[in-house]
Amino acid sequence: MRRAGLVLRQLALFEFRSAARAPLLWVTIFVFMLLTFGAVVSDQVSIGESIGNVHRNAPFVTVQMIAVMSVIGVFAVTAFVGTAAERDFECSTWELVFSKPVRRRDLLLGRFAGGWLAATLVIVAAAAAMVVASFMPWLDPEKIGPLRAAPYLWSLVVIALPNFFFAGALFFTLAGITRSMLWTYIGVVVLFVAYSVAGRLLDGIERETAAALLDPFGLAAIGAATKYWTVAEKNAILPPLGGLLLVNRLIWTGAGAVLLALGVSFVGGSGRKLRARRRKTAGEAEAPSLPPAAALDAARPPSRAFGLRARIAQTAAQARLETVAVLRSAPFLVLVLFGILNVVGGIDQVESMYGTPVYPVTYLMIARIESSYLFLLAIVLTFYAGELVWRERSRRMHEIADAMPVPNTVPLAAKAAVLLLVAVVFLAAAGVATIANQLLRGYTNIEPILYLKGLALIGYPFLLAAVLAFVLQVAIGHRFLAYLAMILYLLGTLVFQMLGWEHRLYRFPGLSEFQYSDMNGFGHFLAARLWFGLYWALFAALLVVAASLLWPRGTGSSLRERLKEARLRFGRREKTVVASLLAGFLLTGAWIFLNTNVRNRYVSPSTVRRERAEYERKYERHQNAL
Repeated sequence: MRRAGLVLRQLALFEFRSAARAPLLWVTIFVFMLLTFGAVVSDQVSIGESIGNVHRNAPFVTVQMIAVMSVIGVFAVTAFVGTAAERDFECSTWELVFSKPVRRRDLLLGRFAGGWLAATLVIVAAAAAMVVASFMPWLDPEKIGPLRAAPYLWSLVVIALPNFFFAGALFFTLAGITRSMLWTYIGVVVLFVAYSVAGRLLDGIERETAAALLDPFGLAAIGAATKYWTVAEKNAILPPLGGLLLVNRLIWTGAGAVLLALGVSFVGGSGRKLRARRRKTAGEAEAPSLPPAAALDAARPPSRAFGLRARIAQTAAQARLETVAVLRSAPFLVLVLFGILNVVGGIDQVESMYGTPVYPVTYLMIARIESSYLFLLAIVLTFYAGELVWRERSRRMHEIADAMPVPNTVPLAAKAAVLLLVAVVFLAAAGVATIANQLLRGYTNIEPILYLKGLALIGYPFLLAAVLAFVLQVAIGHRFLAYLAMILYLLGTLVFQMLGWEHRLYRFPGLSEFQYSDMNGFGHFLAARLWFGLYWALFAALLVVAASLLWPRGTGSSLRERLKEARLRFGRREKTVVASLLAGFLLTGAWIFLNTNVRNRYVSPSTVRRERAEYERKYERHQNAL
């Protein structure tokens, strides 16, 4: 028994260390911390119900935020425990592993425990970010209550960890049985679709008990326990661990235990040899026949070309290779599906405005995409910027790739183009999903041209941000430090806004707001947005030139070595390009400043809010005059 426990512990630690070495864990932690931090310090980020007059760190708010984040965290759990269950089959080492003198139960439970621990680190980090956020100096002290550890511990132990256990057991079993992460991610999508449909079917006070018991994540049970609470109660106490909430937790924790037992029983069973033999036979049957030796001898040696046409062909070839690697990967597909589910869930709320029923017109669909979808796009672009830049180095192929007779602009242009293609695919998927929703709701006045214009306008800032994420990866030369730099950039934009530094001439990529109406189209908003778009596009082009000068080549990848190499690369052609881009950037900025601050009065968003408040205070006494 002691030996079995030691083996299980060692396997769990090995799996946890494997997850800790992968970028996915730290990117996920960053995203979750950013979301919870933003939800506490800003009204622009909302997790769960609106806070209203409740303290930002009240027990009710803490429970609600961590519960919602545990639902979103199902994707993190799936990535870690699913990979742990499927790794041996993916690497074709399952026969070797299962032949070792280690019990299958210990092996699988150790892998599950390691992946589950990595996932729990994500939700614990999210809770820690909430604690840190409550100390931010710009928060209104009246909106912050006393700091207590009990709400965070209660939320983690009662809500988040059981949710992660159930989801982990479900998808660990699914990944082990199907031996495919693609099918596992599809299972995640099916779970969320079923959860959404069940929520609609069980909506209503007469089905409240059934909804509270059948909700695997406990949100309905929490809602039932706190639905009549006053603001004072939400600020002071935790939901009672009894009644429907306790039964719900017992049901779904027990369901997780049953699923894990099934997974341990079925994963690693019989039937693999036949499938492996079939795959081997199919691979042998598909092997191409080699040409005869005489034909090889008579073949003409390949021509060597290093002109512009060759560079374009090399860039296109590498872009195709990178595109296939990204677009066919299971994580990318599931992120697209998750984004589509987000959009569809948000669209279902577009049924009325100010109490008046509305049609699902195109501009409302575009607005919904902007509000419920683009946050995921920013996360995806940040992640894939690191993946694309570090693909060869993470596979230890960079010395071979760097020895090829191609200039730095070829891999840089190919990878940057694929990153922008990722953004285009995400936006196109959102557009297709909203069009399908319009048709399913009986609305047939589809406006494809407006979709193209609207998606281009709302997606363009994220393309510029993708360029920044890409350049940071190249310039810093360390994937995780570049991720951290991108985090600081995102937090910096939030802090600048709070400090009143809101001019779009120094907030990258600050574009002017726009509105659309059926009568006036985009009106005068379009010209201003295009000018700002040109301004920041020129700046992004300067960043790309800097990245080409700092592009790592060979074994010398330190910043000092690359700066020394950049000085050698900075020739006459590069100087001409930089001078042209810099002149265009400065002239465009001067033209924008002339029109926003000299010819017209510049009014920042904070000034608008202050003037509106003064207007209300000044004329409030006349509101009942008529």
